[in-house]
Amino acid sequence: MSYMVCHFGKYKAGNVFGLQKHNQRENENYTNNDIDKARTPLNYDLINKANINYTKKIKTIIEANRASQRAIRKDATVYCECIISSDSAFFEKITEDSQKEFFKGALDYLKNKIGEEFIISANVHLDETTPHMHVGFVPIIDNSLSAKKLIDRKFLREVQDQLPAYLKNLGFDIQRGIKNSKRKHKDTKELKKELDREYENRCKDINFVEDYKNKLERKIEQLEVELNEKTIEYDNATNILSKNSLAMYQIQEIAFEPVMFSSDKIKISKVDFERLKESALKAYTQHNLYATVSKQLENLKQEKQYYKNQLEDSRRCRAEEYNDFRYELKSLEKENKRLGFEINKVNEILRSMSKESQIEFFKAKKEIEKENIEIEKEKNKSYEMRL
Repeated sequence: MSYMVCHFGKYKAGNVFGLQKHNQRENENYTNNDIDKARTPLNYDLINKANINYTKKIKTIIEANRASQRAIRKDATVYCECIISSDSAFFEKITEDSQKEFFKGALDYLKNKIGEEFIISANVHLDETTPHMHVGFVPIIDNSLSAKKLIDRKFLREVQDQLPAYLKNLGFDIQRGIKNSKRKHKDTKELKKELDREYENRCKDINFVEDYKNKLERKIEQLEVELNEKTIEYDNATNILSKNSLAMYQIQEIAFEPVMFSSDKIKISKVDFERLKESALKAYTQHNLYATVSKQLENLKQEKQYYKNQLEDSRRCRAEEYNDFRYELKSLEKENKRLGFEINKVNEILRSMSKESQIEFFKAKKEIEKENIEIEKEKNKSYEMRL
C-alpha cells in the first residue's frame, strides 16, 4: 500500500506571481529539469478552464470575506498551497480516469475543510516525474486573513487522519504516514544513492518486459513448427484413409446371391468378404487417427492464437511502459547529474580548505542546521506532511 503525500506552504504577496507562472506553465524555460514540455499539454486545472491572474483573484476573495477594514501588512501571508501526491507505484496501478478521480476526491475534501469559496486553483501536473496537484487557496478563517490560525497543529493532524481515510473510502489503496515518525530528510549523497538504485530497478523492469516479449515470440515459433508437423500428419492421415477405403464403384461391383429360405441373408465370395472386412477395419482405425489429429490441430491453432493475442497485448503494454520508463530514466539521469555536480563542487571546496577550516566549516554547518530548525518551529511558515 502507498502513502499519502500532502505538503502545505504559506506565501507572501511577492511570491504569488512566480507560483502562478509555475503552476500554469507560463514560462518559456524552467530551471526544474524534471519538467517535460512535450507532456505539458496533459496538465489540467480542476477549478479554472483557462489561466487566471492569481493576484486579482486573491484580492477579490479577501475583499469579499475579510471583516477588518485595516490595511493588510506587507509581510502577511495572502496565499497558501497544498500539494497532493503519492509514490510512482501508486499511479502506475491506476488508470488515467482513476487518477483524475483521485485528485478530484482530494480536492473535494479540501473544499469542505478550507471552504470552497477560498479555493483559487487546482493545477494537476502530469509533465513531471510523479503526478501531483497544487491546490491554491486564501487562508481566511472567521472573516480574518490568518494562515497561522487556519493551518495550526490541530488542522494538520485532522488532515493527516481524514484525507487518506476519505480517499480510501472512494476505493483508493492509500494510507496515512506513520505517526510520530522519526524519518528525516535525506542528504544529497543519500538521495543520489537512492536515485541510482531506482535507476537500476527501472533498467531491470525494462529488461524483464523485453525477456517476456522474447519468450512469447519463441513460444509462437515453437507452435508454428508443431502446427506444421500436425498439418503434415493430418494430410497423411487423409491420404491413407482414402487409399485404404474401397471406392464406391468397387463396393457396388461386389457380387452377391440370396440365401434360400432367408430374406435377410446373402452370399458373397470369400475374397470380397475379406476385402470388405479389411477395408472397414482400416477405415475405422484411420478414422480415429484422423479425428485425433484434427482435434490436436484445432487445439494448436487455438493455442497459437492465444499466444499471438498475448504477444500483441505485451507489445502494446511494452510500448506504453517503455515510454514511461524512458521518461523516468531521463529524469533520474538529470537528477543524478545535478547531484553529482553538487557533490563534486562541495568536495572541491572542501579540498581547497585547510583541516582547521574544514573543522570550522562542519561546526558552522551544524549550527546553521540547528538555527534553521528553531526558526522553522518559531515562525511556523510552512508544513510538510508525509501522510
